[in-house]
Amino acid sequence: MKTLKAVKFFIVLALCTLIGAYSCKKEEKLIHDSKPIEIKTLPVSNLSSVNATLSAEIVHLNDEDIREYGFIFYINPHDSIIFRMDTKAKPGLFTFDYRPTTPFKIKGYYGYRAYLKTDHGEYSGTSMAFALNTLGLNNYGTLQATLGEEIVLHGDFAQIEEDHQLWLGYPIQNTVPFQIDADQKTLTLKMPLTIQNNYNPVPLQLQQRGQLIHHFASIMVLPTLNPPAAGPHYYSDPIRLTAVGLPEYIQTNFRVIIGDKFLPYQSTYHPYELGISGDAYRIGYYNGRDTVIFDQPWQLIHPDTEAIDFFPKIVHPKTVITAGGINFYKHYVYNFSETTIGNIATFASAGDNSFEREIYVPDLPSGQYDITMKTPMYQPQTLKQKITVTELKITDVDLGEGYFNDPIVIKGNFLPEQDYVVRIGEREAFKGKALDGELRSELPFMELGNFTVFIGYLSQQMDMYIANKDHTIQMKGGTIDSFYPKKGYPGDIITIKGKGLRSSHFGFSIGTSGANIVSRKDGEAKIMVPNTDRKGPHRLSMGAFNDWIFSDEYFEVL
Repeated sequence: MKTLKAVKFFIVLALCTLIGAYSCKKEEKLIHDSKPIEIKTLPVSNLSSVNATLSAEIVHLNDEDIREYGFIFYINPHDSIIFRMDTKAKPGLFTFDYRPTTPFKIKGYYGYRAYLKTDHGEYSGTSMAFALNTLGLNNYGTLQATLGEEIVLHGDFAQIEEDHQLWLGYPIQNTVPFQIDADQKTLTLKMPLTIQNNYNPVPLQLQQRGQLIHHFASIMVLPTLNPPAAGPHYYSDPIRLTAVGLPEYIQTNFRVIIGDKFLPYQSTYHPYELGISGDAYRIGYYNGRDTVIFDQPWQLIHPDTEAIDFFPKIVHPKTVITAGGINFYKHYVYNFSETTIGNIATFASAGDNSFEREIYVPDLPSGQYDITMKTPMYQPQTLKQKITVTELKITDVDLGEGYFNDPIVIKGNFLPEQDYVVRIGEREAFKGKALDGELRSELPFMELGNFTVFIGYLSQQMDMYIANKDHTIQMKGGTIDSFYPKKGYPGDIITIKGKGLRSSHFGFSIGTSGANIVSRKDGEAKIMVPNTDRKGPHRLSMGAFNDWIFSDEYFEVL
């Protein structure tokens, strides 16, 4: 019958707790403060047949108007007493010494919970049960322990019998093996690995044949962290961690330590997102009681600078080289913060290829320079090969006579891998690589007149790096020096001799009538006599943008 009464009593306590929690949750919807009131019931202390010290803690108060607070004491599942505190409520511990008019019964079951009423509703702590025993055992309050940790209690355990069992947990309880030493002054138990942490203390109780004999303590489960995978690691490798005993969906003061960072727990971290320096990071955790640093740090694998190569080896200022030879992403990800050529800081792009990095060459004078990579992770790393920078020098420029399609030949210290540009005024006359140390092209079809000639290459910003602009040219376009026959009918063929005649960008006319072009080549074009608006003599002409070039002689249309 005692077992049945105890079960009924705990069911009533659980219902009271659920009802209190439900009413609190319902009232919270009316509270505009972002952090609600929190109150906790603590284990009983100073327990004897004529006294019980009820304890609780007000964890947080907001701006609600407090009407009353105190304890609700359950004599049995049907009767309760309210003890109202006569002091002003404030955050912290508060207690009430209850001295019953009738002494507590040996192995009788009692319970209580803390409460607080405001103008918005009632807040309750978790119900706490206790029973008077004659074993003379201590109550150890709230203890802290990690899963698997050994807990040692000191006291007088001579009265504990063989059929007594330790139970841990709520609402799901686990029997816990324990040992009492020879002098019966020390009790040792080990925290089970299966205890679920919901961030509330779990009760540790002594029971006999299913009946509660004594409440030893409430144990707060502290989370721990398993060490990460052994290294060394690449900078791109994620740090994967597993927490033990960490409650789900509840914010705690548990922190992961990586380098000099104290971080909220998550299962995966990326070193390049943490803003930490160095090639080795300490890994550990803080759980509110212990600060633990694992023996092995997170050690990075250093890049092999001996294997890094770059191309080309000889460059002009303000161009780009491509470095390769290692997996840059694994060692650097996108953290390629500073590269120097000589003593000049420059920029290295990440690019889409893990095995290549583009490094921009600054505007340096001719010479040989070291390439050094600086990052937050590693010491400065200087490549084994030097880069040679040579300024572009033009030695000879032949631009022809200024007629369309005249050959251009420019000589200088051109590099075989570099693309060069020749511009006449705003017109591009050449773009490409040198051939046998020369830039070869032709004068373009363009406006007539005097223009500056620009010779250079595209820089890393894709604008033109001009190495030489000392040359000018007079664009004459073309000439009609002679033609034959001097007369003919529509449909006859006229052969024209002159300069700049090969360009396909202009047409010919006889008088005001356009003529079909039969063929054109250097120095010669053939056209067909059109149907003109009148018979008789007409000048031949060819158009060049807004300019017209006329023949001196006339052609007679028959």
